[in-house]
Amino acid sequence: VWRRARSGGLWQGWRREIGQADLLGPVSLAGGLPGGAVFENGDTAAGRYLRFADGTQIAQADAALFARISDDRLEHVWSFPAPFAESPQVIATLPGAEADFTSLAPGDLGPLLQETGTGSAALRMPRAAGAVAFPGGAQVANVRLCAVGRWSA
Repeated sequence: VWRRARSGGLWQGWRREIGQADLLGPVSLAGGLPGGAVFENGDTAAGRYLRFADGTQIAQADAALFARISDDRLEHVWSFPAPFAESPQVIATLPGAEADFTSLAPGDLGPLLQETGTGSAALRMPRAAGAVAFPGGAQVANVRLCAVGRWSA
């Protein structure tokens, strides 16, 4: 809906007003100006995403499995549910249930390392300094992942 108002006897410029139908749907940016809806969301096998009309995107996955790839590292490769325009920042949250840790304890893990592209991220959890080598079958299940970045530059 386009609307303009009269103030002090003068007509003001036209303004687009956003209604309920404009909130959720495909988002777009053209020349730095948002078009389409305010929010776009979707679900895929890789997780869910939320795009904002300003170019921001948030992606989430709830049950990532980090498995042993060596004595010193667990790894998970996450293909994002929707691509980013630039490499996003990825955050991993460990589960609270002890049953999700197989052959290791939370204190055995070091900080998250990441190689992130626009379509996926290779995420690694190294062995903490002083922890014993990860045995065969070591893994952490139900790790929550969140990526924040831009869907449009």
